[in-house]
Amino acid sequence: MKTIQRTANYIVNCCQYQDKKDVQRLNKHLKKAIANELIKALVEINKRFTKKIIIHPNNKKLANLFITFANEKIIFPQNTTFELFNDGNSYQIVDGKRHKLVDKKTDRSKEMQEEALNWLSAFKTKHENEMFELEAQIKKMTITYQETIAPTQAELTRPKPIVLGDFLSQGWEKKLASLPHAPIHFQGRKGIKL
Repeated sequence: MKTIQRTANYIVNCCQYQDKKDVQRLNKHLKKAIANELIKALVEINKRFTKKIIIHPNNKKLANLFITFANEKIIFPQNTTFELFNDGNSYQIVDGKRHKLVDKKTDRSKEMQEEALNWLSAFKTKHENEMFELEAQIKKMTITYQETIAPTQAELTRPKPIVLGDFLSQGWEKKLASLPHAPIHFQGRKGIKL
């Protein structure tokens, strides 16, 4: 039924009105009335012939409709035939060239849906990449933090250098004697090591 309505509306938009002076486009009320008559005729034909309906002034099944058009001074497009298939496709044949009639709303909604899916996948990929980079940065920061805070095994086994200034307070000689193998650093002007 939607295909019939869509095709009927397209045909009505192609029709024109012949008044006393010249040919004009149809007004809204006339378009609606003609579309309703055309839809009624196409539904009746569709009940009997389910495969294909040919809409042309020479079609005997639509003769009454085209007589009504002539009486109302409505001009059907010349050298044009419309084919309406039961599978939802409809075609306009002008001078032997066949053009598919496309429902602009359905076509646009499909296009918008594809755009949304493409945008969503791009956003998802970008988000995944950002999360991967963020996780890598967190791991790197954790390793750097652990390296700066936690002492290594070499630092734990190596004796801490003793600075002479540490022992200059009371009893530094005893402390120095208690550590015979530890290196002693003098933090003075010349930087002498003992």
